[in-house]
Amino acid sequence: MAVTESTFDQSTTTTMHRVKRVAFYLVVLVTLGIFVFTAGELLPFLVLGFTMGAELGIHQFHVIALASFVAFVTLGVLVQLYKPETRVATYQATFLAMAILTALSVFTGDLFILLYFVPVVLIGLLHPAGRRLLTIGERYSPAILGLTLVAAIPLLAYAGNQFQLQATGDEHALFGHYMPMVAIALTILAAGLLVAFESVGFRLLAWLTGLFAVYVGFASIVLPTLASSAGTLWGALAIVWAVAFVAATELSVRESASSYFSRVRTTREESVPGKPV
Repeated sequence: MAVTESTFDQSTTTTMHRVKRVAFYLVVLVTLGIFVFTAGELLPFLVLGFTMGAELGIHQFHVIALASFVAFVTLGVLVQLYKPETRVATYQATFLAMAILTALSVFTGDLFILLYFVPVVLIGLLHPAGRRLLTIGERYSPAILGLTLVAAIPLLAYAGNQFQLQATGDEHALFGHYMPMVAIALTILAAGLLVAFESVGFRLLAWLTGLFAVYVGFASIVLPTLASSAGTLWGALAIVWAVAFVAATELSVRESASSYFSRVRTTREESVPGKPV
């Protein structure tokens, strides 16, 4: 059987696609390795940090909050190992989180952050979703968008305050602790917008964002007097907001599914021969 030019081109394209996909998974694994082996030491503080007040001292809240940020971006990379085409929103949020932290860190002269940001960029360049990484959903949820815009006011105010504190030159500023706090606030806001505009896979991102906000809110309640803590009241409000955010997402998902099945049923009924339209 003669091999036509079109068959050859198709075979070449398929081979390149497979090579790119293998390269994608390799980069994801390498990125996870970098995260775990260089920043993974922070992850135990997600739990142990609450019991190490004496050891961590005035930096206790910062260490706990930074551990939650590391957990968020690490999970964002980890979930790309399974059906990455359906995890677009989570990657978008991870990229934005790292881009924000990188910009802030470079501003303060910390170039080490590039060790984490560059692999995340490579994941995007090789991602099976391709150009869909640059898009959001075709519709939006008014309820989720409303909740996100409401949260934007305190989140931007908090981010601005932490950014200003970095210029004070105090002990926290010397360790660069305020910039991750700015990144956390802006990441939650960015993730909220991605969920509101229903980017592909927004449901998973909603849960990750909700857990992120609940954790930081809980830490603020437990450690209300430490630097960068939002305090008891705002910590509690963060938890309430997170619950409402996830609940609104679940309602949106159910409404979309219900609408989809309704359209499918209507289409099938209209296609029945002899059935009046």
